[in-house]
Amino acid sequence: MSEAGTQAGEQTIELESPLEFRAPVASHVDGLVYAARIGIERGGAPARLLEAFARDLRANELQLPVLPDSVSRVMPLIGQEEVDLGELAMLVELDPVLAVKVVGVANSAFYRGVERAESVRDALMRMGLRQARNVVLAVALQSSVFKVPGYEVQAQDVWFHSLFTAFACEALLAKISPWQNAGFLLGLSHDVGRIAMLHFAARERRREPEAPHVRPEIVREVSELLHERLGAYALRSWDFADDLVQVVAHHHRWETITDERKPLARALAAGDTFAHWLEGGGAAGDGVMTPELVELLEALDVDEAQGQQLVRDVHGQFEALSNLI
Repeated sequence: MSEAGTQAGEQTIELESPLEFRAPVASHVDGLVYAARIGIERGGAPARLLEAFARDLRANELQLPVLPDSVSRVMPLIGQEEVDLGELAMLVELDPVLAVKVVGVANSAFYRGVERAESVRDALMRMGLRQARNVVLAVALQSSVFKVPGYEVQAQDVWFHSLFTAFACEALLAKISPWQNAGFLLGLSHDVGRIAMLHFAARERRREPEAPHVRPEIVREVSELLHERLGAYALRSWDFADDLVQVVAHHHRWETITDERKPLARALAAGDTFAHWLEGGGAAGDGVMTPELVELLEALDVDEAQGQQLVRDVHGQFEALSNLI
């Protein structure tokens, strides 16, 4: 993995195969090139940004946001049923900024006990193992990967949607083996391709500050085309489990996953759809779920009453955590 020519907070990923315009069933790299070519051939305003993206991809200069060390250290603990809180606390303490934020979250009104948590271990014990892992992941990713100078509003929108999806996926996968502990991480990272595209656009803006192809609406349009494959590419570079990578690569085409990962893909599709519904005001009043969302939830054995409880739980968790970090 080459780091030549990198800037702070970014890394360059070596391409694994020759860049040929092949069908999207090939590698993530080939799929990215294929999708970019289709967009370029359509023409219009997004073509210039797509050409710049394809240029960097061909030149092996595509730079992706770096996974924070704090997340890399915690990742091996994510899928484990039993985790030593002392070990987790020690890993968190290696990042002083993260440690301060975690203790701050534990001392918020949502988690606060009789006495203040004075140490990371106290903070993690107060939150409980599952919530502790979620908070560590959320704080670390939000303060690094989801920060994009010049596109702050767009990055925050992706962050809020990802957090909604994370809480929904966690609840939906809680009883589905072997992914009981994968839901929060999957939901939080499923749209990282949109963030990677914002980071690319920010780099382009530094090259040409006034260029029209880096306007937010153009970046969004290109992101719609590339974000699934680009997200999978980023997650692979972060050494995420292949199951998560493949599901993220197809999360808007989840029906194409027909193997043992289908429940995982369906849960992400439901969580993503659920998050969009909530963001559209679904939690207000007696919001009626869309037929698509109802069908997805029913396929996961979530009935109407459970669905309404999911609304309350996810909205409450989102409000609590989003206001703290």
